[in-house]
Amino acid sequence: ELGFEMVLANGQRLAELAQNEMITPNRKQLLNCLGDMDSNPLQISDSLKGKNKLQRAAIKIQAFARMWMMRKNFKVYQFRHSMAQKIQMSWRMYALLQKTRQRISANWEKRLIAWRSKMVRFRENWGKTCRKRRIEIHIPSISVQEHRRRSFHNFSVLENAQMARFCVLRDPKVEVIYIAPFRIPQEILGYFYALLEVGGIQNPERRIKIILPENLKVFPEHYSLTRMALYSPTLLKTVKRLVKGRPAYLVPGALGQEDIQLAVELDVPMLSAEPDVSSLCGSKSGARAIFVESKVPVAVGASSIFDEKDFFRYFSKLIVGNIDVRRWIFKIDHECGGRGIAYLDLSSIQVYRSILKERNGNLERWNSREVRSGAEIRIVIALKGEIGHKVKIAHPNLYPNWDAFKQDFFREGGVIEAAPNNVVASPSCNVYIEPDGTVQVTSTHDQIFMREYVYFGNTFPSAGPHEALYKASCAIGKKLYQEGVIGYVGIDFVLSHDKQKDMHSLIAVDLNLRITASCVTYMLFNCLTGGRFYPSFGEYFMQAEASSESSKSESTDAENRKKAIDGPKRFYTAINYLYESQISTLQFNTFFNACRLRNVSYDIHSRQGTVFIMIDSLASGAVGILSIGRDLLSEVAVETKGKVPGRDALEEVCAIEPGIVDSLRLTVDALDFIREQSQQVRFSTHLFNTESTLDPVLVSCRLLLKSKQRELEAAKKKIRSQRLSKRGSESR
Repeated sequence: ELGFEMVLANGQRLAELAQNEMITPNRKQLLNCLGDMDSNPLQISDSLKGKNKLQRAAIKIQAFARMWMMRKNFKVYQFRHSMAQKIQMSWRMYALLQKTRQRISANWEKRLIAWRSKMVRFRENWGKTCRKRRIEIHIPSISVQEHRRRSFHNFSVLENAQMARFCVLRDPKVEVIYIAPFRIPQEILGYFYALLEVGGIQNPERRIKIILPENLKVFPEHYSLTRMALYSPTLLKTVKRLVKGRPAYLVPGALGQEDIQLAVELDVPMLSAEPDVSSLCGSKSGARAIFVESKVPVAVGASSIFDEKDFFRYFSKLIVGNIDVRRWIFKIDHECGGRGIAYLDLSSIQVYRSILKERNGNLERWNSREVRSGAEIRIVIALKGEIGHKVKIAHPNLYPNWDAFKQDFFREGGVIEAAPNNVVASPSCNVYIEPDGTVQVTSTHDQIFMREYVYFGNTFPSAGPHEALYKASCAIGKKLYQEGVIGYVGIDFVLSHDKQKDMHSLIAVDLNLRITASCVTYMLFNCLTGGRFYPSFGEYFMQAEASSESSKSESTDAENRKKAIDGPKRFYTAINYLYESQISTLQFNTFFNACRLRNVSYDIHSRQGTVFIMIDSLASGAVGILSIGRDLLSEVAVETKGKVPGRDALEEVCAIEPGIVDSLRLTVDALDFIREQSQQVRFSTHLFNTESTLDPVLVSCRLLLKSKQRELEAAKKKIRSQRLSKRGSESR
C-alpha cells in the first residue's frame, strides 16, 4: 500500500504492541513500528495523503533535491571563498614583503652611496688624516663562504691570530679599537702590553679598546666575527660613541660582503677594497689578469675554467704546447691560504712519457699540426682515465679525492698553471697601498712549507732578487690602486733557476687582498727591534732613522741605507700558527718559567731571541713563534765602520745570510722546547691528536736549517780557497 517492497521493523515496538491483547493496533501504531520514522527521509507525512498525493510528493522530492544541490553549491562556494581569502592574504603579504625589501634595498643603496662619497673624501684627504690623531677599528674576521668557515679547525682562535695588529700603536697618533672573537684572558693582554712597552710604546692599554660582541653565545661558532658584530647592537653603539667626531676607519681581515655592511653601519671608511672588487681581483683568475696587466711575468696556464670539457681541452693544449713542463698545478679561484690546490706530475702518466720520447726523437715531425692534434687527443683520453688516482691534493682533509676537489673547482672556477721545473725559493712581498695611491713595500719574505704547497711560516728578509721583487710589487700595487684596491696586500712569487741558460726567473703566482699573517708578524718584529727595512736592497737595519717621506722613493731609500750602517742587521724566522693539543694542560706562568730555564727567551738589550706569539690561552693549544737572529759580521761592521775582513767576499759568493741561519736555529730550539713540554704531559688519547702540526713543522725547520748551514759552509770554503790561491799567486 505504501509502495515499499521491504521495510525494517522495530522489534521492540512490535513486541510491546503485541503484549497488549485488549487493543487492536491501528494503522498509525503499525507504521510507528517501521524503524525511526522521525529520522527517515522517506517519512510518510499526512500532507502526502489524500487527493493529489502524487503531485505533492513530486513537489516534496523536487524541494529536497533543490535543497541538496544548493547545499552542495554553498559548500563549494564557501571553500572557494576561503581559498580566495587565503590567496589574497598571501598576495598581500608577498606584495608587502616585496615593498619592504624594496624600501630596505633603496635605503641600503642610499646609505651605500653616502658611504662611497665618504670613501672618496677619505682618499682625497688622506694626507691630512694621517697627520692627525685617528682611530683604527681592527676586526680580524675571516669572512669567507660558510662551507669554508666550517672546515677551519679552531676557527675563532684563527681569527684572533692577528693580535700583533696592536703594533700600529708605534705611530703615536693612532688609537686602536680591537673587536675580539672571544674574551681574551688578562694574562695574554698583559703579555702583549709588555711586548709593546719593550718596543717603546708607553701605556699601550690606554690607547687600546677591546670590545666583545655581546651575542657571541647566541649564534653558531662558524659565524664570522664581522657578522657577529653586525648582530650585536650594544657593540655597534659603543663603537659609534667612541669614534664620534674623530677620524676613524675600519681595517678588516679576509673580506666579505658583511664587512662593507659593518662599515656602512658604523659610518666609517674602510681601509681595503670593496668586497666585489676584492673577490674579482683577489681570485686566482683575477690575480693572473692583474699580473699580466702590470707586465709582471706569470706562469703558463689558463684561467676562468668552469667546465670539465673545457678543463681537459685547455689542459691538453697546455701540455702539448709546453711538453717540457713536468708538473701542473690546479687552483680553486676563491680558496685562501693554499687550501684549494692540487697538482699532477706528468711523469707518472705513460702516454706523456711516450709522447715526450716521440718529440725528442723527431723534432721536425713534432712541429706539424696533425701530430700535435693527435697528441692532444691521446692526452685527453689518458687524463680522463688516470687523473683521478694520479693527482695529489695539498689538503686531503678538505678534499679527500679528485671528485671532491673538481666539484668545487668547476662550481667556483679555477686556473691551471705550470710549475717551474727547478724552484729555488718562494718569496712573498707585503705591500701597503695608501688611500692616496702611494705604494710601499713593507716587507719581503721567503715562505716555508710543511709539505708541498702547505705554508706554515717564513724567513725575513727574502734572499732576493730584491730589486726585481721591489719593482714587480710596486707595479702590481699601482695596478691594484687603479682597480680600487687600498690597504694591505700580499703578493706571492716563485723564483726558479734555468740550468741551461744559467739564470733565475721570477714569476707572480698569487695575490692576497688582506692583511696577511706575515705582515702582522713583521709589525711585531719591527716594533721589538725599532729599525727600518730597505725593500729595494732587502736589508733591515736597527736604529735607522728616516722620515716617512723618504721611504716613498727609491733614491732616498739608497741614501738612507748608507746612513743605516750605524746599526746592525736583524733577521727572523716566524711560525704564524702552531697547534699542539698537549700544551693545553700547561699553565701560563709555568710555561714561561720553563722558557727562562731553557734559555728560550728574548734579550731586550741585544734585541734578539725568541718571542712566543700568544693567540689565546695555552688551553687552546695554539701559539706562534718569532725567532729574531743576528749577523755577527754586521755587528762587527758597525764597530769597524764597515771594515770587516771577508764580509764583502761572503756576500759575493753566498746569498745565505748568517742571521737567517741563526734565526732558524732559535726556531728549532723553541720547537724542541715545546715538544719536550708536551711530552711531559702527553696523554694516551686526545681528541685532537691527529691535528697537531708540531712534528711536521719541526722536521721541516730542521731540514731547512741543515740546508742553509751546508750552503753557508760551502761559501766559507770557497772564500778560503780563493784566499789561498790569491796568496799563492802573490808569493810567486
